[in-house]
Amino acid sequence: MSSHDHDPLLSVREVTLQYRTDDHRVTATYRVSFDVHRSDRYVILGPSGCGKSTLLKAVGGFLRPTEGSIHLNGQAISRPGPDRVMVFQEFDQ
Repeated sequence: MSSHDHDPLLSVREVTLQYRTDDHRVTATYRVSFDVHRSDRYVILGPSGCGKSTLLKAVGGFLRPTEGSIHLNGQAISRPGPDRVMVFQEFDQ
């Protein structure tokens, strides 16, 4: 086994995601960190409005973190790419 076999496929480090509304700034996630290794399966579970979809949009490259970093195969995610597919809840996204 090479050392790369132990490296995470997806690494989310201290990710804070914020966006603005007409009235104020919303913090969707605050300093979220986790790794996903090859063959792992994860579930992101939480109540409506807790930042699950916002976090997945950042993993997909559709949003940039306000703070922190997201890496896929050791490469920083900065935009959508052909190596990721997203199916959104809302049709118009």
